[in-house]
Amino acid sequence: MAQAKDYYAILGVDRKASKEDIKKAYKKMAKANHPDVNKKPEAEQRFKEGQEAYEVLSDDETRESYDRYGQHWRERTHAGQSASGGYGQSGGFNGQGAGGSFRTANSQAGQADFDDLYRQFFGGSQAGRGFFNEDGWDTRDDPADQDATLSVTLDEIVRGGKVRVQVGEKELNITLPESVASGQRIRLKGMGGVTAKGIKGDLYVTLQIKPDPQYAVDGYDLAAKLLVAPWHAALGTEAKIRLPGGSMLSVKVPPGIGAGQKLRLSGKGMRKPDGTAGDLYITVEVTVPSAGSEKVKELYSELAKEQSFDPRLA
Repeated sequence: MAQAKDYYAILGVDRKASKEDIKKAYKKMAKANHPDVNKKPEAEQRFKEGQEAYEVLSDDETRESYDRYGQHWRERTHAGQSASGGYGQSGGFNGQGAGGSFRTANSQAGQADFDDLYRQFFGGSQAGRGFFNEDGWDTRDDPADQDATLSVTLDEIVRGGKVRVQVGEKELNITLPESVASGQRIRLKGMGGVTAKGIKGDLYVTLQIKPDPQYAVDGYDLAAKLLVAPWHAALGTEAKIRLPGGSMLSVKVPPGIGAGQKLRLSGKGMRKPDGTAGDLYITVEVTVPSAGSEKVKELYSELAKEQSFDPRLA
């Protein structure tokens, strides 16, 4: 024999609880066990039992019948209906058993109250979705916001314009902002998912700059290496380097520069939000070519004789 349900215990209220207390208890129970919030297997059963308990106890007539007859209140109510050709004084359910409909002919106010409360909590149907905020239950749909990570090259960042991003099954064209830092998050309004009510969410894209073979990125500053021959380092030279985005820049290397020294080129880095730009730092590296011919060997030998320089003693 199935164990009788104690509707008061299900809602966690005293048998003398007011309708307002019952309503509050149901709200608390429903928030904790709604299937969209609580994914535990037993939560859905508690949620259904709470619905049943609230509908019975929130209506004066059905609550009186339950209080009078206890676990047999349905049978006694149906017996009263059969004897009188309608519903007895204690009210009763339009009986379909524990799993059937719980609407009675004389409990329209209670049912309306239940429907009202359910819409208030869950947007009108069990399929509706809600979420908690600091004030309690919020009846709006989840906003269907989406997140995506977009990896872009340094060239794409500098050139700007549109790039393509894959979000789920969607492929979108987005316009890069004029100033971009790695890890920056941009909001694309209305380009996220869509809720069941047709509300469009936003797409939040986190930009990641791919490693570049020539340039390192530090905030809005750029850093690169410049290889020069020993005679260029000694005599000075002018070298052309390719900047991100494809433009060319002439870099003047002063005579006598040492290996590892840096040149700072102001305003040649990444664009900043205020319209200015970061700096470009060039580290000079001296590379020594091999003596590939007898002539080169002779010249190296002459240089060694003419230049009395020993780097070990410098």
